[in-house]
Amino acid sequence: MKGKIVRIAHMGSVSREDIDKAVEAMVKARNELQ
Repeated sequence: MKGKIVRIAHMGSVSREDIDKAVEAMVKARNELQ
């Protein structure tokens, strides 16, 4: 999962905020699974 975010970041078309939101969503999803 982390690799995907790094790849998106290298594309440069995604803003830092979008990446932060994606990370937040992943953390929330992981917490809900536990």
